[in-house]
Amino acid sequence: SAQTPGEVEKLITDALTDASGVLGLTDEKGRRFLVQASKIAYVEIGAADVRRVGFGVGAESAKTG
Repeated sequence: SAQTPGEVEKLITDALTDASGVLGLTDEKGRRFLVQASKIAYVEIGAADVRRVGFGVGAESAKTG
């Protein structure tokens, strides 16, 4: 998501203490996920891995000259 780890942590903390008990998150594609806070057992917050797409044609020949 575009949210910082701190923002996500606050959303989780608020959901766990709020009377509604629902955590709402939105991913990069705009999809919305609602999770019942009482079902949350474990949360790991960190930076997303950067995934590269492509084959790098010609990359090896450029390295070797």
